[in-house]
Amino acid sequence: MHGPAYLRCACQRQGTGKLLAAGMRPLTVGEWLQEWLAAKKKLRAATVRSYESHMRLYLVPRIGHIPLDRLRVADVACVFDYIDDLNDAVTAARASGDPVLREAVKGRRLVGPASCQRIRATLRSVIGAYMRQHPGVLPANVAALAELPPGPRPKGLVWTGERVRSWQLDFEARLATARAAGGRVDPVGIWVSVPRPSPVMVWTPEQTAVFLKAAGRHRLHALWRLIATRGLRRGERCGLRRSDTDLSVALTAVRWQITQLGWKTVQGAPKSDAGDRTVALDADTVADIRRHRCEQDKERENAGDAWAGSGFEFTDEQGSPLHPADVTYAFHMIAYLAGLPPVRLHDLRHGAATQFGRWAWHEGRPGDPRPVVDHDRRRHLHQRPAAARPPVRRGRRRPRPSLPGPVTATSARAGSRARSRVSALRLGSPRGKRGAKLGPVRIALLSAGAS
Repeated sequence: MHGPAYLRCACQRQGTGKLLAAGMRPLTVGEWLQEWLAAKKKLRAATVRSYESHMRLYLVPRIGHIPLDRLRVADVACVFDYIDDLNDAVTAARASGDPVLREAVKGRRLVGPASCQRIRATLRSVIGAYMRQHPGVLPANVAALAELPPGPRPKGLVWTGERVRSWQLDFEARLATARAAGGRVDPVGIWVSVPRPSPVMVWTPEQTAVFLKAAGRHRLHALWRLIATRGLRRGERCGLRRSDTDLSVALTAVRWQITQLGWKTVQGAPKSDAGDRTVALDADTVADIRRHRCEQDKERENAGDAWAGSGFEFTDEQGSPLHPADVTYAFHMIAYLAGLPPVRLHDLRHGAATQFGRWAWHEGRPGDPRPVVDHDRRRHLHQRPAAARPPVRRGRRRPRPSLPGPVTATSARAGSRARSRVSALRLGSPRGKRGAKLGPVRIALLSAGAS
């Protein structure tokens, strides 16, 4: 063995020798994962849960027993082979007509390329921290050397008529198969689980109008309009406080959110500074919120002492905060009963900019110098109509003055000085904005004087 390979092995033997000389054995991957996570004191609860799920579901079962100094790239690749096998098993169970198998994988998500990239990033960060604390023990970060397919964002598609018809045939066939098998049938669960043309689907404006009409009979009708028109996230809608919405000026401030960790919920501030924002409300949304508040006041009177008084804009019948999972289930039920194709609740947020902004854009209010914006600046499926775009003023181009004769270095410098004098004369002209027009004779005279 010669060259770089020999040096890597020598460094590894030297680092491991230091640990053995000090009476320490190299930690296993599972032990260091727990130690690394315990040292992370400033992480958000959702981030901690994400790391824990990566470790518990994928990393520890496959490589947790391997000492860190013996971890190889092939071991890391085995983790993602295991994930591929799980995806295949879930897909096969969903495609089967066995209700028992379908029920066993209900709610189980496939681990896509983007999630695999995040799992590898967790392992790469863990090994990198060990290498910084124990220099010379590991020759390289094997997680960084493992190759994975890229995880691009899925392309969003609109539910066109042809796509709806194709999906409807598949849904009806799966529903008929489930009913023929006997037992309890969950039509909404089948409606949600039928494969779609893309993971990200968006309703057309007509389909969104159908949903809003159906949602108008729900007790949370104002919440659904706020989703469809203003594009708030699920946690932001559940965490909206009543005191943060001023209907007299049609503004609502996003200051809190309720996130779901397993089944438990956590209340907190938005994840980033961009999430803490003020959003303008249209007239229909303001009217719906006023009607919702009147109905909520009646619910408070009926509940009496049992009213929780949480202070949230949208609550259950007892005044307690909404659970995000209940909001998602109610959304699916309304859309299913309205005869619409399925979209994720988060995709309704994307559709808000598509239907009502075409491009995410700043919205100013008369008399209020502050910009009222939703900070989602991503490009959506439909461009904003040309009639809604602000006109772009383009100035008329004027040709630069040219000098007679061949262009030389001297004449080029003279032309530059001439143009500077032309600009000076125009700026000082009593004619104002455009300045006096200079003919070619005066330009030539100025050029001669400059030389």
